[in-house]
Amino acid sequence: MSVANKSGSEIRGSERTRFSVPENQLVALLLARRSVSGNGITALDKRGDSSSLSYAEFYQHAGQLCAGLQNAGLRPGDRLVLQLSDALEVMVGFWGCILAGVVPVPLNTAPFYDRANSQTDRLLSAVDRFSISAVLSSAELHAPIITLLGTLTRDDPRHADIRVINMADCRRITDAPEIHSPAPDDPAAMFLTSGSTGAAKGVVQTHAAMLAMADATIQMNGFTEDDVTLNWMSLDHAGSLVFLGVMPMALGATQVHVPIEYVLKEPTRWLDLIENWRASITWAPNFVFSLLLDRQQQLLSRQWDLSCMRFMVNAGEAVVSATARRFLALLQPFGLPENALRPAFGMVETCSGITWSAGFRLEQTSDSDSFVSLGPVIPGAAMKIVDESGQTVEEGVEGRLWVRGPSVFRGYEGEEALNASMLVGDWLITGDLAYIKAVSYTHLTLPTTPYV
Repeated sequence: MSVANKSGSEIRGSERTRFSVPENQLVALLLARRSVSGNGITALDKRGDSSSLSYAEFYQHAGQLCAGLQNAGLRPGDRLVLQLSDALEVMVGFWGCILAGVVPVPLNTAPFYDRANSQTDRLLSAVDRFSISAVLSSAELHAPIITLLGTLTRDDPRHADIRVINMADCRRITDAPEIHSPAPDDPAAMFLTSGSTGAAKGVVQTHAAMLAMADATIQMNGFTEDDVTLNWMSLDHAGSLVFLGVMPMALGATQVHVPIEYVLKEPTRWLDLIENWRASITWAPNFVFSLLLDRQQQLLSRQWDLSCMRFMVNAGEAVVSATARRFLALLQPFGLPENALRPAFGMVETCSGITWSAGFRLEQTSDSDSFVSLGPVIPGAAMKIVDESGQTVEEGVEGRLWVRGPSVFRGYEGEEALNASMLVGDWLITGDLAYIKAVSYTHLTLPTTPYV
């Protein structure tokens, strides 16, 4: 049980007792893993071919990139957009920036750069609005991105100094890296919101915030270095890079990253991957569970051993009880544990998950349930349900969900008016309606003001 204190619809999580590294920052975390020669990072390409690095090997690659960025003139605090087409490149790019004190801004690559599309618009907007110093690109994207950014620099001389750094050039650097030593509250990375309700907003998260989420999640759920995380969501947001990136690094556990297209093209590949890599932790939004249910006859003709999977997160959109129940019933003959499905709540503003369910079970739910329990808050965090005036309501009464804790961000970049409307002291107004039932259950209902 994660709950330490409860008053009406305000709940505080238990005390956080796990700290992966005493320095409470990500550079120290990677340095602590540089001698691990067994577990590490595996990435699949769009064909399903895999490449793996132990954490010891990964540190060498990240250190070389760190030296390459420094050779290119980047300094601590500079912001660098990642435009990398391979998952292993993204991970090396992200952690190479961390070692250099450079703030990575991970963005998905565009399908093409010679005409406008949603990803090129997102890249140009980030460069224009968020004081970007440079872009790190895969070798094959270097020239197209230079051409694309040329259109921006011609129209606005403020961006004339933006560089496009070829990752292949960084790999040729032989200089030793100068490892930066950040403070826990220094910026570690910037994530962009989806932009579904307007221009994407910049969310800067600190070293301490990411580790607070990772360590509290480990503490709450009893994860160990023997766990294997499987991520196939795109590597541009906190769910992939913090929950399934920083967290396994904090454990020293194996992490596997797969292109989203590989699974969406044939959703049963998700189950193949779980079995092949003996993954124990993974996640997907509710619609993916529906995609698998649409292939029920195909699934029934196959065989899998899913007994390794103990933490299958359903998050990112509303969890539908009937869908979750059908999914569990369909996969339990393949050994999926009865409590493996874990609804959760989180946002990029909270470094991914801030609540985790203890398990969605068939015997405790029904198809007619309007809402699904998303579980208690993580250690070190708190949540409460308030009315229109900001007063905490009684247990079971629906109201606005507020959260706080060391993994919660400090406000959107350059959005002072919006920040003033959604940050009350150290409380974040999430924009969701919810109610709290019993000691440890959060039920989210409908979003009210969709900030993200």
